[in-house]
Amino acid sequence: MSKFNLTNLKQAWEKGDAATLAGFVADSFEQTEIDESTPPNAPRKRTRLEYLDMAERGLSSGAKMKVYNLVPGDERAAYSFTCHMPSGVKMVGNSIIEIKNGKIIKEVTVQAKEK
Repeated sequence: MSKFNLTNLKQAWEKGDAATLAGFVADSFEQTEIDESTPPNAPRKRTRLEYLDMAERGLSSGAKMKVYNLVPGDERAAYSFTCHMPSGVKMVGNSIIEIKNGKIIKEVTVQAKEK
């Protein structure tokens, strides 16, 4: 079993390295995202493929991520993030991740952005 490394995940996001991000995400991965357009009673759900596509599109468009407040763990971990989009919009959020066999199997993200 490989060990999950939250610092390496942070570096992949901050370098804009979508290929490395893919290595952190299990085949069975599911993301739940809550924000102003997808409230808790109707959150956005993404599969691994949908999540990685979203990350690739965002990072390749010039979005810049800053990941901080790392809370490492073997089965669960968490972090805060700020995303600066090319349009000038800033998004902030927190993600809680569930880890199994060194891979992220679930992520719950709550985020807000400037309009």
